[in-house]
Amino acid sequence: ADILSLLTPGILPALSPLAPAQTIDLLAPDTSGLVWSGPNSVSWTTSSFIAGDTVRIEWTTGDGSYTELAKNLPYDLETFRWYTSVLPNGLYIVRISKTGSPLISDESAYFFQLSNPVVGKAYFVNDTDLSNDVYCTAVGDDANSGLSPAAPKWNLQSVIDGYALGAGDTVFVDTGNWSLPDRIFLTSSDRGTSTASLNFAGSPNGTVFSGVNLPASRSILHLYGSMYWEWAYFSAQSSPATCIRIQ
Repeated sequence: ADILSLLTPGILPALSPLAPAQTIDLLAPDTSGLVWSGPNSVSWTTSSFIAGDTVRIEWTTGDGSYTELAKNLPYDLETFRWYTSVLPNGLYIVRISKTGSPLISDESAYFFQLSNPVVGKAYFVNDTDLSNDVYCTAVGDDANSGLSPAAPKWNLQSVIDGYALGAGDTVFVDTGNWSLPDRIFLTSSDRGTSTASLNFAGSPNGTVFSGVNLPASRSILHLYGSMYWEWAYFSAQSSPATCIRIQ
């Protein structure tokens, strides 16, 4: 007998509705002839994602291998600041995918060009917890070099003091909370130019500096003669003086 003859007349079995398919669409970079330089924004939209879903962004030069740009980004962030000047100039494609489900993905339909006047260096800082990290693959330690996601320093000031930061450079400070032992202090030696900024990239998941342990006269961030910089995804709390001081 076929299945229809086995059903009680007038009674149909309950069927669970199918969950809508999840999709992700890359909006930028996704234009023919596109040329980017300096900080730009990767943007996307999603469909049927749910609370807790995150996305991963990667780039490739078309050689078949992909390099991670960012992970654990909230799906509804929908835009992410990308500091392109730490990559060599050339042609690139960006791919975005759902974390844990690489088949739910989209990538640039066209190659786009990075054309920066200065190619800078990347530096990395992390706290002692890997939860919700975006850039790093290891916890921070000031004994590390700070020159890769696998060897981040803990204190941002140790990067500022240990390296000659300049135009096109980006310091990636990952998700976490820091009770600062002292202010973050930049001088005229730490600066970008009018065509290539010095960048400090926090995490969209929260990069928080606390001044609870600072002396009463200290600001959390003191920019003394430093110019042509960009800061993104940072927050500060419990500053004993003006949170940001610019001289």
